[in-house]
Amino acid sequence: MNGVLDLATGFATSFVVHEESFRTSYSQLIDSPNAYIAIAEHDGQIVGYILGFEHLTFYANGRVAWVEEIMVHESFRRQGIGEELMFEFEA
Repeated sequence: MNGVLDLATGFATSFVVHEESFRTSYSQLIDSPNAYIAIAEHDGQIVGYILGFEHLTFYANGRVAWVEEIMVHESFRRQGIGEELMFEFEA
């Protein structure tokens, strides 16, 4: 969880990520049936994550999904990690 917190903190540019709020949200999102979280690791270090949601719609005759956040550590970008996270989300 701390690795995701570090990445989310770097992702936020217009607000401050408060650790207590993050931990509360993280626990609730992990338990939510409509949320999807995947984490990318390299040698035991968290280097990326994706957070998305799905819900029913009228216009699509069923479920749709969207990515809310996707983040890859700067030193691991352009190595296909973000693409793999997106593939996992789409699956």
